[in-house]
Amino acid sequence: MQSKLSFSLLAGSAARFIQVTGFTQLTRNLTILVDMQNHCLRSVNPQTGQTAPYAGRCRKTGLADGQMIGEALFNHPNSIASYKGAIYVTDYANHALRKLVAGSVNCHSKLGSVSLSKGTYI
Repeated sequence: MQSKLSFSLLAGSAARFIQVTGFTQLTRNLTILVDMQNHCLRSVNPQTGQTAPYAGRCRKTGLADGQMIGEALFNHPNSIASYKGAIYVTDYANHALRKLVAGSVNCHSKLGSVSLSKGTYI
């Protein structure tokens, strides 16, 4: 059984994640995984198996915008999608939709304060 505190950036079968809840493939050599319980996004090269931090600070929770590595914080990121050059992530415990573009993470909308009517899309 895997430890609740598993975290490793090693390649292949030595990499450790806690509850991967989504992924998006950006290019042939770049897949982004949502590592929900580690509170971050991780990149994986499917060709080599190498992993690396992509956004957020793994194992540190919060709500902070800023540079993808070092400044941005997530609290249980959950789902991920890419659209027109941007990546969108649902930040479950922060009740927010986050947008990643040009190396930065921004709060696209705070879901608790957004009212969507029929035919309105984010």
